[in-house]
Amino acid sequence: QAPPKELCLLASSRGAAMNLVKGFLRLAHLATGGASKGKSKGAAAPEEAPAHSRTDEAFTDLFSARAAYRVPTEFRGISLAQLKHIYQAARVRCEREEWIDRLTGKRVLPDDINLYHLNEYVIVKSTRNTDDEGGTSLVERVAKGEQKPTWFVSHQWAERIKDFIACLEQHARDRGLSEETTYYWVCAYANNQHDLKAEMG
Repeated sequence: QAPPKELCLLASSRGAAMNLVKGFLRLAHLATGGASKGKSKGAAAPEEAPAHSRTDEAFTDLFSARAAYRVPTEFRGISLAQLKHIYQAARVRCEREEWIDRLTGKRVLPDDINLYHLNEYVIVKSTRNTDDEGGTSLVERVAKGEQKPTWFVSHQWAERIKDFIACLEQHARDRGLSEETTYYWVCAYANNQHDLKAEMG
């Protein structure tokens, strides 16, 4: 299967609802090796967090089954509908588990969840193998097969996921895209956070 050809580079901000896109929006093309695997840039990565109580360590609010569907990195797109589902589950967990921002030491409010928080409290924990030896990407947990991306998203990990989703909602409305079947390649969800060296090698 050929990798997707048309990509769009997006950026979002905390601006007003109708002014969420900050920076640039341009077309790009995938190299034959697949989607870009560069790291998102943002605030310094948070320190390792102490264990928190988790009432659902199987993350059944995210997955119907723990088994991952293994697919090549370039076919790990994620839909807006899937992103919304993950975010809503994260909001509930944020309040229930009393998430802490490792940079400020303060409680994280659901509206302020960013990708550093989501990666620490949801992505890494939910994709870890049961034997604690490695893991998978989040897309491989939520997808039922290959999800070929047609858009590539570059953004800052420190931005609120609430704003990130609002940006993609506007993008989908402007272009008449389906939230269910249009897939975006986003590094945090597409890459295996347990083995980034192998993903980017």
